[in-house]
Amino acid sequence: GECRGADDRFAACAEDINLLRFKRLLHHISQLMRIDLQILVSHWMWIESGHFEVPENVLVSLLSQTVYSKSRLAKMAAEQGLDDPSALNSDMLQLPFAYRDLSLLAYNGGLLAVGGKPCLTSSQLQLLFPCIVKNMPELRKLRQDRLKSAGNKNKDKGSFTEFLNAVKKAESMKKSERDHLVGRVELEILLQILFEQESLSGRFRSPLQMVVGMVRHSMESGRLWDEEKVTAELGNVGRANVRKSSRKGQTYSH
Repeated sequence: GECRGADDRFAACAEDINLLRFKRLLHHISQLMRIDLQILVSHWMWIESGHFEVPENVLVSLLSQTVYSKSRLAKMAAEQGLDDPSALNSDMLQLPFAYRDLSLLAYNGGLLAVGGKPCLTSSQLQLLFPCIVKNMPELRKLRQDRLKSAGNKNKDKGSFTEFLNAVKKAESMKKSERDHLVGRVELEILLQILFEQESLSGRFRSPLQMVVGMVRHSMESGRLWDEEKVTAELGNVGRANVRKSSRKGQTYSH
């Protein structure tokens, strides 16, 4: 640690701090910086270990702002026989998160098509999402291993993206039983992988800053894409893929 020396400069200090005082220190830092304590702890954990967690209320806010519009929640509530759509808020993290949801998240959150800033592309997301879904069991294990080795400064923890790049050649033969993500942990892994993409390099200092920035962008810019827009976009992509396949078939026939 460090402490003040006689000349009012920071000097090496061998003093320890117990858990109670450490909690009090975090509480005071949280109040002075006007940052929610859980956000502060989550960011600290990321800095120390590379393990990323999002406070549940922040993650629900992100999904509410970017993915689940009021009309969509109302429709889902009606399908489930619920009178109050807000009843779905507590279950929002357990709803299936498909590619169309990722498109809404990325576009409404400002990770796509924002002028003058590093951004992802739709083609990146189309390639990335199936790979994440297929390899989610291994990604969850990698995350758990990273958490267990958090105190080991010498261990190379690597990144999720490095793992996906390593298995990319073999994953085309791998089949997945589902086409979506579900639950807080899988969404946190997805968000960390988005943060790790080279095309976003330098824009955010941490995954948590990215998430907070996405919420702010959606609140300031409004919901630029809705479910109908994504459905139309996916239809265009599907038709484009059909045309590409058709052209390939014609080429091979000659």
